[in-house]
Amino acid sequence: PGPAARVESQLPARGASLMKAWRYRGFPGQESSASCNPQIVHGLSSTPNDTMPSFGERINTFLTDSVWCSVPITLPDDPHLLSRATKRGDSVGDARPPNWLPSAYDRNTRLADVILFWNIPQHFSPYLQEADTVWSQALTTALSGASSATNADGLEVILNRMVAKLNDGHGAVTSYYSKPRPRALPLTWIMLDGQLVVTWADPTLAPEVHAGDIVVSIQGTPVDTLVKAAREIRSASTSQYMDVRTANTLTAAAPVDTVVLGLLASSGASRTVRVRRVLDETPNEPRPERICEIAPRVYYCDLTRITDADFEANISALSKANGVIFDIRGYPGQVSVAPLAHLTSTALESERWGTPVVTRPDRKLMRFDTSIWKLEPKAPRFRGHCVFLADAHAISYAETYLAFVEHYKLAEILGEATAGTNGAITTVRLPGGFAITITGMRVMKQDGSIHQGIGIHPTVPVKRTIAGISEGRDELLDAAIRLVAR
Repeated sequence: PGPAARVESQLPARGASLMKAWRYRGFPGQESSASCNPQIVHGLSSTPNDTMPSFGERINTFLTDSVWCSVPITLPDDPHLLSRATKRGDSVGDARPPNWLPSAYDRNTRLADVILFWNIPQHFSPYLQEADTVWSQALTTALSGASSATNADGLEVILNRMVAKLNDGHGAVTSYYSKPRPRALPLTWIMLDGQLVVTWADPTLAPEVHAGDIVVSIQGTPVDTLVKAAREIRSASTSQYMDVRTANTLTAAAPVDTVVLGLLASSGASRTVRVRRVLDETPNEPRPERICEIAPRVYYCDLTRITDADFEANISALSKANGVIFDIRGYPGQVSVAPLAHLTSTALESERWGTPVVTRPDRKLMRFDTSIWKLEPKAPRFRGHCVFLADAHAISYAETYLAFVEHYKLAEILGEATAGTNGAITTVRLPGGFAITITGMRVMKQDGSIHQGIGIHPTVPVKRTIAGISEGRDELLDAAIRLVAR
């Protein structure tokens, strides 16, 4: 266990004995927005509760087919007894060689990283039971790979494959060994019905690439091969978000200055083009102005690009409009949930945020400290027909937004299902320079159903098509304009 927090003793009742045990609130990572708080809890053996095991409780289990262990998870709160027990054993000491530092090039470090990380989901994950994976098998496979790997790249692949088994949209591996991403191509693409489809290309920097082209190869490697490899090392809670992560991964598939793309046009003609990596950041598909009148008395408001100040500056026009289309196909990183307060006349409650409280190994009897937050209505009330555009790029905070809309029926949700991942992110730092992020909270929707792996589904399903992309149309936005104008 990690370092103990400040200990607060309780006075025992007459004839009762004190005991102590570990309790974790959140993940035991070095960095955690899930508020990890490892501590020694003191309590009376005569009053066990859900945060403290009973006095004398032990974990009895097989570690392997031939190794069995029995480990007490409570101890008497008697320093004299514990000091006598400690003196019976010899000190292990520090067996590290002088000046030794953990490194991914060291076999012991690689094995330790696998073991350390495996234990985090095993004992603390709020979602391992939903991951549909044999986690013990992931350990065996990863240990074998870490033993034979020879460098940091090999270990990074092994850790990524472990994280992929968790089916967690927040799951990712970083390290200071990682190579910087190459410069970006002047185009965007998505996975659509199992194909990699160009959705936009800069007419000046990539004049031979057109929206609607299907990418069949990158630098001579078939896209099907690249997709399969990407899905083995990327984690996602839903198939639609796996498509998002796969497409993002393929943008760096060929880290060379000029990338050779094999394309198939909508006409069926195939061709090979060369595109230079010239942008510092991956571009976004063009959209209308952040806030604008997109049709007579119908306003467009892109929540992924506006700030609270932008919203307040336009609130008068938005509140008087016949319709407002809120675009949340992405992450609303600069705006609060304040816009939602203008769509309701009653107070709203958020999803339920459950922080794990762990007192036993293997997530046994895990419970959750649950919290919510409320959103009070604000004037002016928007009276027009409101619609939210959504797709699998909407993850985490974006889904918090849409959960309000879904549960309280504040507006139509048009488009496709979201990523299906929400809750505070926990960062686990490992020896040798690796860090892994995973979801550290169990989030339940307002109706008590689970959010992870489900997400928010549209009330008006609209899917993109290659024909619409080829014609340069935003099919979701077009459908929303028609919806609010009727």
